[in-house]
Amino acid sequence: MLLIPAWCYADGNELLKRCDSLVSYTDSESSDISPSPEMMFCAGFMQGITNVNLLYQTILKSDAQFCLPEWGISNSYAARIVVKHLRDYPEELHRNEFVLAIWALKVAFPCKKGD
Repeated sequence: MLLIPAWCYADGNELLKRCDSLVSYTDSESSDISPSPEMMFCAGFMQGITNVNLLYQTILKSDAQFCLPEWGISNSYAARIVVKHLRDYPEELHRNEFVLAIWALKVAFPCKKGD
């Protein structure tokens, strides 16, 4: 039997936990807190999703799932959007984290016709 690590099956619950820690860290005024692996995962996850989408949006001019402002957004802002969306739709937390993050960003930054 092939054993696949549990992180391969991350769902919205796991994404909410990881990204909520990044949002809390960003909002914290304390300088004695160091970034956790969960925060770093979320930041990298947001970076990957927004950068790949930006490739589709600006270079390939097609298939973008969402349309960010020309200047882009920070990873922590993307995480904040995703966390809010996950909290607004707790019944969807069983779904794949990637699908949920794309959905949240698509709702926040829809593409206009011709984008």
